[in-house]
Amino acid sequence: MYTEYLDSDSCETLTEHNLLDHLRIPPRKLKEKLVEEYFRLKWAVSYEQFLDGKLNALRESELLRIGSDINNIVFPDNTCAILASLATGVPSLFTVYPDGQVFQDENFTVIGTGYSVARATLTNRHYHQHWNLPYALYAIYEAKRLCEGDPNVGPATIMWVHYLNHAKEQVMLPLEDADIEFLREQFEKFGPRKLSKTSLPPSLEKCQFDAMVKEDEQKALPESAQGDGGKGSQK
Repeated sequence: MYTEYLDSDSCETLTEHNLLDHLRIPPRKLKEKLVEEYFRLKWAVSYEQFLDGKLNALRESELLRIGSDINNIVFPDNTCAILASLATGVPSLFTVYPDGQVFQDENFTVIGTGYSVARATLTNRHYHQHWNLPYALYAIYEAKRLCEGDPNVGPATIMWVHYLNHAKEQVMLPLEDADIEFLREQFEKFGPRKLSKTSLPPSLEKCQFDAMVKEDEQKALPESAQGDGGKGSQK
């Protein structure tokens, strides 16, 4: 979608001021195509014919439903994407959403399964675009590792650095297995720790909370929820 457009004659020289406008054109065209297919397949008319009033004889409820259908049209498989650009010489990040909208992001952007965990992790670390590379690489790796708590996020991790060299040429530098292993070791040092033996705040020590949980339910709790290897510390 983007390769075809950016290589075409209709795409003028990209600048900081027009980059976002150009990146919004391909999704817009795809959305227009999907809307056209909707009308031709479901109503046997074109979108232009609909705008000209071809379906005005329908009940108002049907017309309202058509409007709702159009608003809910999204890309196949709810596809979204991250666009990282150095085309203007300035690092820029953009997110393409399933409904065709494109927004420019500051500091970082995340998509896919586990995105909410990644966003919370990077926000908690106060990640920003001016971090040096070692901190940035670790923060991204940490966010990905924490997303693995979601069963739909696998353990495989692929990372790369996108930058301009001294000749102003774009370079995509993938991290090697040894680099990922180094970040894993850093995660063991700086990442979240498993819960060890802990206790209640003083004002809650005399409360008999254990009575609220049946013995069989307590045994069914995952070890991570029980803490201290499943040995409760409440009295």
